[in-house]
Amino acid sequence: MGPMSTVRASLPRLGELVRRFNRRWLNPAMLRRAGDRHWYAGFVEHRGRRSGRIRRTPIVAHPVEGGFAVALPYGPRVDWLRNLQASGSGRLRSHDRWYRVDTPRVVPISEVPPGLPTVTRRIAERSAAPWLLLAAHPLDPSDATRG
Repeated sequence: MGPMSTVRASLPRLGELVRRFNRRWLNPAMLRRAGDRHWYAGFVEHRGRRSGRIRRTPIVAHPVEGGFAVALPYGPRVDWLRNLQASGSGRLRSHDRWYRVDTPRVVPISEVPPGLPTVTRRIAERSAAPWLLLAAHPLDPSDATRG
């Protein structure tokens, strides 16, 4: 086995280490600011498939025609997306605003509607990562405070 084979074989393990680090350390830190007016990341609120508990996961949600687009660098089998798909809907907080989101669809970048920053779209076109499209419905402030 040559050096490149060793690197390729270790990539899945490295990806799992990154996911674990993000879940344990980065996500909790991100949630402190996620959804704030001047912060780039928001969060999606979803109900756990097995526990039934409300969970929050930081995401970078780009407003696009009809809702939001979210890159899925870890693929479509992440727990928060599976929870959202199982329930069919959730809530999203982005730039101090709440939205009800539903109709989650995993699509290639070519199916993401207009609205992504040009640089983001160009980088995404060079990547094989799928994207999530969410239909979004603004919540008025009284609805946003309810769980």
